[in-house]
Amino acid sequence: MMYFADDNNNLTVQRMTNGTLPDVPFVVLKNKALGKKYELSVLFPHGELSRELHRTWKQKNDPVNILSFPLDEYSGEIIITLETARREAKKIWAYLPRTSHRALHSRTCSPQRI
Repeated sequence: MMYFADDNNNLTVQRMTNGTLPDVPFVVLKNKALGKKYELSVLFPHGELSRELHRTWKQKNDPVNILSFPLDEYSGEIIITLETARREAKKIWAYLPRTSHRALHSRTCSPQRI
């Protein structure tokens, strides 16, 4: 299990699966989006906990991709299942060029020409 805490920036990050934490500027992102005073916990759970959380909060029986919980006005938690999020990201990136192409056509062509 990997654990990162930055008490000066009110941030904790915990990975319950094998491997290192994702190479993401957590502190910078948290402070830009939520502010330095906001307390944020980021959890990367293992598969069993991911399924349990998805059943509890969304009544679904597969691993959750991302859940977020505002605990109060000044704190919250984000839960990300890396395997699920990575798999879904690949699908999104595969779909994005077609979507962008269609958006471009919708902006520049009349319906008869599409």
